[in-house]
Amino acid sequence: AALTDHLLSAAFQDAYDGHLPVWGVPSRGEVGGEHEAVWVIGGGETEPAEMRFQVGDVRLGLHLPSDQRFEAERLPVPPLESEPRLGDGVKLIAAQLGTAVRSGEALPMVFFWRTLAPMDTSYTVFVQAIDEGGVKVGQIDHLPCDGDCPTTTWRPGDIVGERYCLPIRADAPPGRYQLIAGMYDLATGEQLPWLDDQGNSVGDYLLLGYVEVVP
Repeated sequence: AALTDHLLSAAFQDAYDGHLPVWGVPSRGEVGGEHEAVWVIGGGETEPAEMRFQVGDVRLGLHLPSDQRFEAERLPVPPLESEPRLGDGVKLIAAQLGTAVRSGEALPMVFFWRTLAPMDTSYTVFVQAIDEGGVKVGQIDHLPCDGDCPTTTWRPGDIVGERYCLPIRADAPPGRYQLIAGMYDLATGEQLPWLDDQGNSVGDYLLLGYVEVVP
C-alpha cells in the first residue's frame, strides 16, 4: 500500500492492523519492486484505478495488472441481486443503507458502481428520501470523489465506491420514507434512465429501499 498523504500517517497506524507492507511515498510510482497489486491511500491520484473508494476526504485506489479484474464478491458491502443499470454506461452492483434515522440527523449509506462503457458526460449522483406524495425530507447531490473522479474518467470494468451521509430535515415528520437514487447531467438537468434486463426504461430513479424516520 502506498500512503501518499503524510497527514494520514498517524491515523492510519492507529487504525490498520493488517499485514500489507506500507510505504509512505508521494505517489504509487515511488513504490519499489514488483507487486501484484498496490493500494494508494491519500488524497488520491488522477490516473484511473481498478477500484476507487471515497471516505470523506480520503480516497483509496486499487491498481492491478492490466490482465486482472477485481471481483465484486470481494466488496465489503452486500451485492445487489439484480445489479440495476443506468443508461448504457454504469450499473449499481452493491449498496448498504441504514434503516432508521432521527429527524435532523444523517443516514449513512455506501454505493458501489461498475462502469460498462465510457461516458462523455460528467454525471452527478443524487439520493433522496421522499414520502408517498414525493415530498423530500432529505437530499444529497454529489460528484464522484468530490469531482476528482468524474464519470468521464471511468473505464469499462472500473468499480467506484463512496460513502454518503443523507441529511434528514429536522422538521421531517416521523414515518416510513422511500430512498431513491440516480444520476443526472448538472449542465442540462437530464437524468440517466434506469433500464431493465431488456434495455427498457423503468424510470429516472431507482427505489433502493425504505428508511424509518423517528423523533
